[in-house]
Amino acid sequence: MGEQFVQTVRRPSYVIGAEGQATAVLADITTWRAIVRYLEDVEDNKTLQAAVTDLAALAQGQRPAGWKPWGEFEAEMVEEWDNPQSAICNPQSGGWH
Repeated sequence: MGEQFVQTVRRPSYVIGAEGQATAVLADITTWRAIVRYLEDVEDNKTLQAAVTDLAALAQGQRPAGWKPWGEFEAEMVEEWDNPQSAICNPQSGGWH
């Protein structure tokens, strides 16, 4: 990470509210984007670490913990697809589609 990023994180600029309390932090756009990228990388690493156990189980010919048998998963998807009120068919339901 760049020096500007480190400086912003170590000594941020604050917005002070009417009561004299810090209410926000100011960061230039480059630093903000670096922070977002860093947080996305942290999230990606957590996802990858969680997948390592599942991948190890699959490599040994086992079903990872919490994974359903394919037939059960497929039946759920068919049921979901055939239901006009499901999240798949009805994006307004707030579910995935």
